[in-house]
Formats: sequence, C-alpha cells, structure tokens
Amino acid sequence: MNNKNLDITTILENAVLNHKKKKELIAKDLYEKVLELDPKNIVALNNLGTIYLFSKKFEKATEYFKKAIQIRSDYLDAKKNLQIANEKIKEKNRIIDLWKQCVSISPEKGLLVLDEFKTKNFFF
Repeated sequence: MNNKNLDITTILENAVLNHKKKKELIAKDLYEKVLELDPKNIVALNNLGTIYLFSKKFEKATEYFKKAIQIRSDYLDAKKNLQIANEKIKEKNRIIDLWKQCVSISPEKGLLVLDEFKTKNFFF
C-alpha cells in the first residue's frame, strides 16, 4: 500500500470515528479531505451525504448519494440513503404546499404555522 492510500485510509477512519461520536463538522472536513485525494471514494461520498441528510439539507445529500451510486451502482447504503433523502424532499414539498394554502386562506395563520415549523426545527 502506498503512502497516498495509507493517508486516505487514515483520514477516512478518523472521519468515521468522529462521525460516530457525533462530531459532524470534524467528520465533514475529513470526508472532504478524502474526496480531495480520492474523488471516487464511495464511503466518503455516502457518509458526507448522511451528514447533509441529518442537517436537513436533503438536496445536497442526494448529490453525494447519486455520485456514490454512479461510481458503484450496487452500493446499497447509498441507494437506501438516497431513497430516504428523496422521501424527505417529497415530505418537505408537501408541507410547503400546505403552508402556501394556509397563507392564501389566512396570512396570519400561515405565519403561525411557519413559526411552529421554526420552533420545531422542522426544515429550516
């Protein structure tokens, strides 16, 4: 194993360890470093996607899952995570549509619903 592969492996292991410890910002930086060295690293792509998924940045998450699947079409973790992200996007869009209906009926109620979403950290 050459030094570059050893570096990638070490960085990836540290990223996964930090991710498991819920240190997402550190893990994100390390996954990005792995991708600088190895842009086709499907584990880094998938795991970076999960960080975006749990940060409620669903569209960004789907980009990473799709990249991983393009590289290895049978990568089940990325496929499963892509399905979850797509469901979250659909749910988010349904709620936005309902909110728009509320606003069209009663702007005041629409603002109350928006405040409720924000207090529950729903999608914002």
